Amino acid sequence: MQVAVAGGGVALLSFADGGYFERTWPPATIAFAAVAALAVVLAPGVEAFRTSALLAAGLAAFAAWQALSAVWSLEPASSLREAERGLLYVAAAVALGAVVRRSGGRWLLTGVLAGGAGVAVYSLGDRLFEGAAYDPTQGYLLIAPIGYANALGIVAAVALVIGLGLAVTVRSPRELTALAAAVAVIGAALVLTASRGSWAAAAIGAATVAVFLRTSSAAVRGAWLALQAAVVAALLLSPLAIDLTTLERFLSERPYYWWTAWHALDDRPLLGSGTGTFDLIWAAGAPIPSYVLDAHSLYLETLVELGPLGLCLLLVALLVPVAAAVRVRTPVGAAAAGAYVAFLFHAGVDWDWEMPAVAVAGLACGVALMAERKFSAATTSSE
Repeated sequence: MQVAVAGGGVALLSFADGGYFERTWPPATIAFAAVAALAVVLAPGVEAFRTSALLAAGLAAFAAWQALSAVWSLEPASSLREAERGLLYVAAAVALGAVVRRSGGRWLLTGVLAGGAGVAVYSLGDRLFEGAAYDPTQGYLLIAPIGYANALGIVAAVALVIGLGLAVTVRSPRELTALAAAVAVIGAALVLTASRGSWAAAAIGAATVAVFLRTSSAAVRGAWLALQAAVVAALLLSPLAIDLTTLERFLSERPYYWWTAWHALDDRPLLGSGTGTFDLIWAAGAPIPSYVLDAHSLYLETLVELGPLGLCLLLVALLVPVAAAVRVRTPVGAAAAGAYVAFLFHAGVDWDWEMPAVAVAGLACGVALMAERKFSAATTSSE
């Protein structure tokens, strides 16, 4: 069931334009809620929700703040729409936690890997049989079925890191062959997206897996994770210290988006402009002629739209699995940590939160990480 929920969620949302359009959100939310309800029916009690309770509660608080921001928002309707998508993530976290139980996070990760591989197979097959079609915004990059090369790239990157991490746990030649084939297909799709941010996320995720496999020291792991946070912070603050045209060579137009978001804080520093309103901020003070909806950074966009409290609520939710990662002691936990770090890094440099296919893949890795921490603790206490 874990494989079906995680893999099916990632794959189905990917084939629904990544889940980007709001028509997808109600049925996806209902589907995840139904999964959670079914888990309770099959095994009554509150145990079904304990694994992801803190993550789900954090996401619920963040979604509530998004909805509340409609009161002071520059565009109340957009803020309410963002909150609706936030509710989808709450339902996903609850459902993923409900099915994982006490068995650890291996099968959730396998589901994300399978979903990512399925999307990659379709994407490569579409390119092979239909040829490279030109897209006005994406050129000839690999984008099917999601429709955005960077979103396809990070789904592939997360799945690739999982595949590399799980490789050390496989003993059967048949399973190893299947895993190698999946990694090869996913890797090929990742390359053809030409998504440099996703390549960087995959590299950081793989390095995290290596660090976690080599040491069980909480101090070393914590320092490594802090370093990743520092890298994202440095990227987001670089437009304030370095010439934007210089940064554009490496980061495309992102430095302009970040610069605009940062300077918009002066207008509404406490509450922000309301979630879902960066397009209005950009239109009012864009330094270059371009049409942009998002700041291409979950963290900076949250700060400018929802203020410091909104950013704190988001970080509290997303850092719950990171806290579990510091003390997880299994190879599966290392794979989950690497994949989750890859997701968190890429969310800082693109608009992943607006793509439920990507966010659900990342949340599944986070829930798997927390499940693996509980599994590690239970195993240690029984020894």
